[in-house]
Amino acid sequence: MFPRRQKCPFTKDGVLKEEHEQAAVVAFLREKYPDALFTIAPNGMKLPPSVAIRLSRTGYRAGTPDLCIYEPRGGFFGLFVEMKITRGGVVSKAQSEFIAALNARGYKAIICAGAGAARLCIAEYMEAKK
Repeated sequence: MFPRRQKCPFTKDGVLKEEHEQAAVVAFLREKYPDALFTIAPNGMKLPPSVAIRLSRTGYRAGTPDLCIYEPRGGFFGLFVEMKITRGGVVSKAQSEFIAALNARGYKAIICAGAGAARLCIAEYMEAKK
C-alpha cells in the first residue's frame, strides 16, 4: 500500500488519527440517518491564531464535544460525542467538565474510543424511542 519506509499518513503509531475516526462516524451518520440534525465542533484543528481568537470571541468553548447530534431520544434532548483514538486518547479537564454539564442538563454526552465504538453508541441512541 505504502512504500516500505513511508508511514501511512492516516495513522499515528499504527492507530487512526482522531480526525479520520470522526470522518468515518460522520459518513456513517449521513448514510444511516440522513435526516439527523448534527454538526461538529472545530476541535483539534490547527487554526491560525486570528481564527482561534475569532472562534473564542463568537462563543466557542474549549471542551465542546466533537460531534453534536440534535435529535431527542430515550428521554434525552440530544447526543454529544467526544471522539478519541482507539488507543491513547486523553480526556482533558475542560472536556470532562463540559460532558458533565451536558449530562446534568438532560443531554446524553459520551466519550468514544474509535469510530466503531461511536457508531455503536450512536445507533443505540438513534434507535431508542423518541
